[in-house]
Amino acid sequence: MFSRFVRNRLPKFNEVVPVLAVTVFMMYGWTILMFLRFLSYWLKFLNVIEILGILSYSMVTNLLESLAILSLLLLFCAALPPKLLKEVFVVRGTFIVLCLLGFLMTFLNYFASVDEPFAQIAGWSLGILLVTGLVSAFLPRLRPAALAAQWTAENMTIFLYIFLPFTALGLILLVIRNF
Repeated sequence: MFSRFVRNRLPKFNEVVPVLAVTVFMMYGWTILMFLRFLSYWLKFLNVIEILGILSYSMVTNLLESLAILSLLLLFCAALPPKLLKEVFVVRGTFIVLCLLGFLMTFLNYFASVDEPFAQIAGWSLGILLVTGLVSAFLPRLRPAALAAQWTAENMTIFLYIFLPFTALGLILLVIRNF
């Protein structure tokens, strides 16, 4: 019974991997940019081992966050009718991840240095959700946009081969460092 539910409601593994790759690319890319932004400051008062520890924690955290985002997408896929998300999981999942994480990065970059009232932040958040919903609902119907999302997601799988070994190395470093 459970296997039938999984087969009927969740996408195949080869459809999940490209969406994970897009998520990994966005999360790790943002972390690497922030790491490089603060590296010059850290070099003044931290040694190399401590800096590698920060990078290791960041990489492991990014993997967990990427898996959490993918899990949420799969949960929505299981809850919604198959025509809404399962049948076009790579395309809609890519648009959802790109919109939400892209807006979140922009949001954090802008609001991290500005003191904004909660009402304005809440308005931005609702706007982001609305735009993400519209983009993921209508852009997959445009064949060039759907093909571009499919191509992008499939070609980003190479980043899984790059970032996952670095994460495993970071995890090993953290285990050695903390035990």
